[in-house]
Amino acid sequence: MSFTFLAPILLAGLALPIVPWLIHQIRRPERETVVFSSLMFVPSIKQKIIERRTIQHLLLMLLRMLLLILLAFAFSRPSRILTAPAPESVETGRSVILIDTSYSMGVGDQFQEAKEEALSIARSLGPLERAGVIAFNDRPDVLAPLTVEGESIAANHSRIQQAIEKTELSGNGTSYLSALQAAQDLLLAGFKAENPSEEKCVVYLISDFQKTGMPETDGRWKLSPRISLQPISIGTAVQKQFSIVDVIAQANQTGSLRIAGRIRNQSTVAASPCTVKLFIDGAEAARQSILVQPGNTSKISFDLPIQTNDFHEGYLELEEDALNLDNRRYFAWNPSRKKRIVLIADPRPETRWPGAWFLMRALQVDADIHWDFKVIQQDELTGIIDESPDILLAGDLDGLTKQTAETLLRFAQEGKSVFLCLNASMKQEAINENLLSALGLKHAGFRDPTTHETPFELLSWIDFDHPIFFPFQGSQYNDFSSIHFTNYVRIESIPSDEDAGAYPVVKTLARFESDVPAILEIPYGEGMVLLLTFPLELEWTNLMRSPKFLPLLFESLQHLAGREEERRAWQVGERVTAAPEQVSGELNWSVQPPGEDSLMRFESANSPILLEKAGFLRWRSNGAPEENIIEAVNVDAHESDLTRAPLEEFEGKLCAASFLDRETISQTAEGEELESDLIITDEFGRFFLILFFIGLLMECWYAFRLSKKASSETA
Repeated sequence: MSFTFLAPILLAGLALPIVPWLIHQIRRPERETVVFSSLMFVPSIKQKIIERRTIQHLLLMLLRMLLLILLAFAFSRPSRILTAPAPESVETGRSVILIDTSYSMGVGDQFQEAKEEALSIARSLGPLERAGVIAFNDRPDVLAPLTVEGESIAANHSRIQQAIEKTELSGNGTSYLSALQAAQDLLLAGFKAENPSEEKCVVYLISDFQKTGMPETDGRWKLSPRISLQPISIGTAVQKQFSIVDVIAQANQTGSLRIAGRIRNQSTVAASPCTVKLFIDGAEAARQSILVQPGNTSKISFDLPIQTNDFHEGYLELEEDALNLDNRRYFAWNPSRKKRIVLIADPRPETRWPGAWFLMRALQVDADIHWDFKVIQQDELTGIIDESPDILLAGDLDGLTKQTAETLLRFAQEGKSVFLCLNASMKQEAINENLLSALGLKHAGFRDPTTHETPFELLSWIDFDHPIFFPFQGSQYNDFSSIHFTNYVRIESIPSDEDAGAYPVVKTLARFESDVPAILEIPYGEGMVLLLTFPLELEWTNLMRSPKFLPLLFESLQHLAGREEERRAWQVGERVTAAPEQVSGELNWSVQPPGEDSLMRFESANSPILLEKAGFLRWRSNGAPEENIIEAVNVDAHESDLTRAPLEEFEGKLCAASFLDRETISQTAEGEELESDLIITDEFGRFFLILFFIGLLMECWYAFRLSKKASSETA
């Protein structure tokens, strides 16, 4: 047992009690007023006044000096240190060996050195000490528990040595917090708190103490003071270290493939050139040399003359340096699935340029990349839903039968999209009864009974915030004044009818100068209907001759078919709980994780797949080969930063009992060596604070009493 001060520098406050003495010393004594007669007859003589200054209210001064002494002792944190006596017999205990298996331990021979340190600790365990082994990266993995029923201590020592020898380096990141929590749970399970000196509990942490594995803030959880932490640092600081922190594959404007990556220099030495190689589809395609300053990141890109309508997989690779696992980063290119469009176009020989003619040629422009379309007539529409198209494009119908209208509505009801252009062949009564009434709209006649070139109308208002018109927002593209409309169908809303039920909420995307809707978006069931109140015929509009026709049509179809979902980016250590976005109904998937030689059936989220290596995650759809998908799996880029955390920061964030403070305590105890790791520190600072406040109350009461007494005597 010994006493110490945790903040001894604050004992300098013991010099403060001199302040009350000085104040009382210079204070002028109080004089009593004496009534005397006139002094005019007293001869004037030179007077020499000798004033003796004596300390008044000595008790008050001493009380104030005592308050300052108590305050100085309180802030210096006097403490009593108790060390549990070592048992006289052979010491018993339990230990956990924590081995860092994150890929930053792959620098040089660091991981092999860590295993040798762990084996050395296992061989040095006492004859009554049990031990366990936990390998940790971003999550802990108990390789050998502390106890096995019926197992002797010798067998325990043999078992943990075998577990250490089988430990392998992983591709995961680092998390010290979860590792220490798992070690504490293992050590204190079944621990007898009534006899704390019976066993010692030790955690041997073997790691490179990488800063990225530390928690960002000082959390509430701390390693129990009952547990002694023995940190064992492996390796030394690395001078040269490059890593690839990101890589993406994207199609450029020419239709070829561009690979872009970011290279980071984690080195501390002067900048040196680094060679970056690009491998695609199993062969080296290009290489570049790049100069990156220490601590900085630079971009690099490759343009490949290969088409984007096929699958491609590859990786960027750096030359060898201190840590090779982060020198390769994978990417995968999956061609966009073509949208299936069924164009319903009836033969109309009387029309020279029917709307279907413009639509077919527009779709053929981008058919190799985005569209897979089929042209049918209205009477062939029965059963077309079974082919699962994405869009029904009713762009040139000769009239509108009841059966066709029901098919269009049923198609939208089931979650798909309909693109419909109204024309003069659609009778007003038939279209109202068969189609528009279900959408809450009605055909109110044409702008003109007959079409002619003049006069024409323009679009007076466009919703540029809508996805269809959003690409036209800029001042360079938002001018639609060159597009004329000589005729159109006047569409009006039907008033709400409680008997008919609520109608869909119709959204107007564009209006004519007469304030009549030109383009309407109508949600119906699970799907959508995009309604144009004019046909794509030159007698009605010159839109097809405008350079805005193709982009406006393609944006409309992309919006109706649904935007492509971005491919998922996987990281080593994550678990796959969901198959890719199912774009063609219910699909059954098989999957091949990186490092596996064969496909396995993906069951569900109840049996997730752990990604243990970097590479490619291959998905195969059973019955729909066109839905096959390749996804890249990479290591955590943050783990490439090999900056080490000081032990002071480590113990401050994660340990309740500082192993650095224990060294100070050992020196304070006059060289007495602590034979046990159990340290109990009792601080007495709070008691001095309590005495200070009690004394302060007494000082206030006493000063008030003296002041009141002086006032009464003066009166």
